[in-house]
Amino acid sequence: MSHMNKRTVIRLFLVSISLLLCVSLLASTSRTAAELLPGYVPIWVDMNPSTEPGPRISSPLSYDSTADRVILFSGWFQPGGGITATNDTWVYNYNTNEWTNRSPSTQPPRRAGHGLAYDNESDRTILFSGWESGSGGTLVHWVDTWAYDYSSNTWTNMSPVVTPPGKLAPSMAYDSESDRVILFGGLDDGATYSGDTWAYDFNTNNWTLMSPSTHPSDRFDAPMTYDSESDRVIMIGGWNAGGFIDEVWAYDFNTDTWTLVDPGIEPSAIGALTYDSASDRVIAFGGSEDLPETILSQETWLYDFDTNTWTQMLLSSSPPARARPYLAYDSESDVTILFGGKGANGFETAMGDTWAYYYIPDDGGIIIIIITAVVITVVIIVVVIWYRRRG
Repeated sequence: MSHMNKRTVIRLFLVSISLLLCVSLLASTSRTAAELLPGYVPIWVDMNPSTEPGPRISSPLSYDSTADRVILFSGWFQPGGGITATNDTWVYNYNTNEWTNRSPSTQPPRRAGHGLAYDNESDRTILFSGWESGSGGTLVHWVDTWAYDYSSNTWTNMSPVVTPPGKLAPSMAYDSESDRVILFGGLDDGATYSGDTWAYDFNTNNWTLMSPSTHPSDRFDAPMTYDSESDRVIMIGGWNAGGFIDEVWAYDFNTDTWTLVDPGIEPSAIGALTYDSASDRVIAFGGSEDLPETILSQETWLYDFDTNTWTQMLLSSSPPARARPYLAYDSESDVTILFGGKGANGFETAMGDTWAYYYIPDDGGIIIIIITAVVITVVIIVVVIWYRRRG
């Protein structure tokens, strides 16, 4: 065999091996169903960890990308028939399927329905406001801003000079491009629906009241997330005196602009929202179609801001229908974590289950991968034999 022929064989062999490695990697890595790659299907898996925070409602989640942990603080639960809030700090490790009560020496007071978002630039989980049950069935709202540092396991009361009013179930998300926590609306003191937009800068410890010329109507409990590819905060749904608000809004901090988008076909309810950065899709799950929270959903939907379209995921199984669940996207593992919520019969149906949403090859996909690998292998053998005979 000539020198040139040997080099050609080696090159063909290396190219074929590279193709095989690519196919193997595709087979072994869970991928995004939002891209709808042939041979991949979305699934929900009940993680059933040995230790969990326990059933609770209105307990937001946030993903700390530095620590690779989902953060949960507080929430409402019903011990002995009475409704109260906790003030515990839990973290979830998907890789080991473990919830851990971090028990920091100082924690924010008991509350539920607060805002929670992870500030990636400052490596802090930011908490704002929320309410706690007071005497005589009243609700006490908090007007405070806290920051949690996972590495030192410490909560710090930031005590900014300017702050939004206390709120129940405000919408909150971190805009990584602008390095601001964005807050919208909520149920203010006196059960007043609000429609104000605020931005928090951890570095200066400053809340700024924004002044967009157009903004969503007053509402509370509207799930919000940040689409990093489009650099937009996405807010969907919410409630006011008129009931569920069937809208999708996008906020651009750089121009201080809210834009109402109308996707057409969309979910009948939205309970929780997060952004899957690998697929560039917003993931929505569950929710209630009525404010008494008796008509519940267990649907999973994907929203694509670029095309302004919703896609419902058809799943063989999913978490039970619920109101007030929360989602957080674990970017290191490319999975979406769901925790908690409530059924249709009040606080006594609070849930404490942990689910993971991700994508796996289906049987057809595996067959395609095997066939492709076999074909590439045969090509390698034929090419090598042919060049040997020529030599």
